[in-house]
Amino acid sequence: MARPHVEITQAVATVNIVTPDPVQETCIVGPAYHINDYPDDKTVGVHQYGNTGGFGDSKFVVAAAFSHAIEVIPYSTFDFDSGKHVVDITSVHKPKVFMEDPYAVIKEAAEADWVISTANGATNVFTSDSADIGATLQDSAGVNSGTNKDTAIVASLMPQVLHDADAAFLTLPAGLVVGDKVDFSPVGGIGGGDDKTYVIRAIIDDNHLHLTDDAGGSLNDMEGVIDPAAHHYRITNNAGNVNKIVVDADRGKRIRHTPVELVVHKVVTSSGAAVFHSVSNTLVQTGAHDDSGARVRFERKLTPPNGDTGFEIAAGQIDGTDADSIDTALDLTISGYKIARAKAYVEYRAIINNLADYMTFASEPATGFADIGRVDSRNPLAMGVAISLANSGGSKVSAFAVATDDTAGYTAVRAKLNSHGTVYCVVPMSNDLSNVIVPMKNDAEALALPGKSKYRLILGSAKELPTIKYVGPSLGGETDTGTFDAANLTDDDATFITDGVVSGDSIVITADTGLTDAGDAVVFPATYFVDSVVSENTVTVKDAGGAAAGAFAASSETATYTIQRSIATSAALQATELLATIKSAASPRLVMTYPATCTARGFTDQPGYYLSAALGGLIAGQQPHRPKNNTGVAGITQIFDSNLHFDYDQIDSLGDGGYAVFTQDSLSGLPYIVHQVTTGVITYGLAAQEFSEISVVNNFDYVSNFFKGRMTPYVGLWNVIPEAFGSLRTSLNSAILDLKGRSATRIGSPLISGTINSIAQSATDAGTVEIDISVTIPKVLNTLKVKLISS
Repeated sequence: MARPHVEITQAVATVNIVTPDPVQETCIVGPAYHINDYPDDKTVGVHQYGNTGGFGDSKFVVAAAFSHAIEVIPYSTFDFDSGKHVVDITSVHKPKVFMEDPYAVIKEAAEADWVISTANGATNVFTSDSADIGATLQDSAGVNSGTNKDTAIVASLMPQVLHDADAAFLTLPAGLVVGDKVDFSPVGGIGGGDDKTYVIRAIIDDNHLHLTDDAGGSLNDMEGVIDPAAHHYRITNNAGNVNKIVVDADRGKRIRHTPVELVVHKVVTSSGAAVFHSVSNTLVQTGAHDDSGARVRFERKLTPPNGDTGFEIAAGQIDGTDADSIDTALDLTISGYKIARAKAYVEYRAIINNLADYMTFASEPATGFADIGRVDSRNPLAMGVAISLANSGGSKVSAFAVATDDTAGYTAVRAKLNSHGTVYCVVPMSNDLSNVIVPMKNDAEALALPGKSKYRLILGSAKELPTIKYVGPSLGGETDTGTFDAANLTDDDATFITDGVVSGDSIVITADTGLTDAGDAVVFPATYFVDSVVSENTVTVKDAGGAAAGAFAASSETATYTIQRSIATSAALQATELLATIKSAASPRLVMTYPATCTARGFTDQPGYYLSAALGGLIAGQQPHRPKNNTGVAGITQIFDSNLHFDYDQIDSLGDGGYAVFTQDSLSGLPYIVHQVTTGVITYGLAAQEFSEISVVNNFDYVSNFFKGRMTPYVGLWNVIPEAFGSLRTSLNSAILDLKGRSATRIGSPLISGTINSIAQSATDAGTVEIDISVTIPKVLNTLKVKLISS
């Protein structure tokens, strides 16, 4: 038995559970692209177009009539990874090919025209009895030997090189030397009576020996003979009495030496033509044999205009439809000349399709984002993240990459995005309202229902400023099929008068259905004009010149059409059209920024979704209840078609109709939002700020998440017991005091007041506790009314 003692048990009458603050993170959703630019990225690789100068390089061989086959340039040469990159071959950013140091074919000559000679007291002289290379050739001024010297590519016709792929000429134990003899046996074995004997002129490498003639004239006998077959051979000393290597197998081939590139130093045309080269014995040393026939091609190095680094190859001369490579055209030309050789570079962008589902970024690295690519107008995800970070005040920004930049790509990430716990603002890098923005808005509304209580804001962006309004065949502009007969358009389903169709509206025929005008087929899209409105179902038609069409086939042909009206010069009508675009998308969960075009990070004519990314950065970095009005955004230097296009009242009408409109006081000033509305203002008006003001919606969501966080630790872990009610009340009161105490200058605290009205077990579900709290959150001071009384 224990000795007498006192026991103390510690207990807390009510448990107060404190949890981390809710995170309201901005997430940029869009395509990430790997970009390879020219000339900025030329160091990553180069493709040698045309000849490379190696043995057996068919592209280097000179022919009487030059023709360059289609050449395949692999993307892998230029930092392309087929496992994670898909080259964009359909947009305006399709691959391009650039060429540096291109050599144009200026003149070609047949084999019979040229002979290599060392006569006339000079070495390396090519003579010709028929080719006048001093005359104007193609569009050149003849072959140049002056300041800008052309190049002669000379290929000896003699097979003066012994090639054995399995040899090791440099490391033979007996040691080969210049002057050793080669017995070559085209037929039968060595010593079979048909041997040809040559002398080694040079040991080129382990597999190639340069041969010259022996006294027997064996080499001269081989001129012009093409014999690609392998044969037996042996190599002896010069005396022929010591074998150094005996190859009693078909291994040795006689091939022509690599063609030689020479600079043209002199052109003589008085008797035929002669080209002199100044470097002594170049031809003979590298494979030419005196009096050997030769093929010659004259080339000129082209210089890019305007100080450019290289030439861009015309789109019609390349085929970039293959996933892994780009093909050049047959006989590719620059400035009208066929190109024999050049350094080729490929510029492309490729979508990155192996990125993690969710990535976070705390800042923009000086060297660019390693995962999502460089910040560039062609790379929406990196641009969006960078602009959002520039406005986030150090808060992190996350990203979801889509695998394809289309509806399917955005649809594929929605489920994973919806399941994420910390994402609050979603900014799609798309202005597709119907297929991208509205589906995300619908997801956000579903997530906000009590069963999920997960709150989101979708920051969408407007499309480009409208320049046409659809006024028929029914209001809204959907196409229909009408009957064209003589000068009339008749459509039994139309309501032309009700829709407000008037004379001068455009009739755009959108599908070719066999309609003819004056006997000629109408090629769609074709535009005619309304001459007069006869009835709800009939209008008369005139052509672009103002004359009545009257020549449509009298057999009543049908065609698909719309009726449009130009509003390009009417800001008022454009504003009305913009408002009609988003009216059906109204929701407190959707913000639509305007304008649709801006200059972002120095790139002009960029989509308006970068303004949405900037707003997302503000929301991520500021207190949730801080209004976003009149706050300049970083990364955007100019906006278009805003307050310099619409007047004061029209800007206000856009805001009242659901757009968060950015304006700019001057080109040196920062763009800012005039009124931070959600599209919920369309339904609820400005008075219900919990649905129409971004900061109030944001704050209401924040306060809701704050209370949810304080209550979550009770669910599934506590039973419905008296102690639970006390602990819940204590935690809620603590949360109210916490929120009320977070006051900041000008904006106060997220919660002005909070009162717990009741905490009770549900009458219908014993496992449910129902809590009723009255809260007051701060509203935005939008209007000050001051009455001045003069006495």
